[in-house]
Amino acid sequence: MNKTYRGIWYRDHPQLKMNFEEAFKRDKGKLRIEHGQISFIGKKNKIEISNLIALHLGLQGTDPVNCFIKVTYKSGDSVKTCYFADGKLFGYWGAFGGTYRLFKAISIIMPRNATVTANYSFVYTQIILFLILLFMVFKILYL
Repeated sequence: MNKTYRGIWYRDHPQLKMNFEEAFKRDKGKLRIEHGQISFIGKKNKIEISNLIALHLGLQGTDPVNCFIKVTYKSGDSVKTCYFADGKLFGYWGAFGGTYRLFKAISIIMPRNATVTANYSFVYTQIILFLILLFMVFKILYL
């Protein structure tokens, strides 16, 4: 499977504080998934991930809105972690299921002995809340 996703947010750590500066400490670029390997090319970072250990979808750190994918991998003798989310449409594309689709694409290339978990209840809640918001905007504009 060779697939490239554009408009992807990358963080090397979860959001640790609930403030404006910390919320925007992320890089945006494209993520390529191919043959058991993930590569990210952003404005500030370029990483190659091959020895995947674990994958988790859900809230990460103190970000109460955006669902991120936590990727744990082995680099040399150390274990590292990074975070991805679909950042298109100012991050709202993730609420439409963009981050979930990215999670499913990465989970396909995970080794059999890797851990893959997801907090699906949060994903569904996020989609429902977005649809309610969309309905409210529609009601205000057209009724």
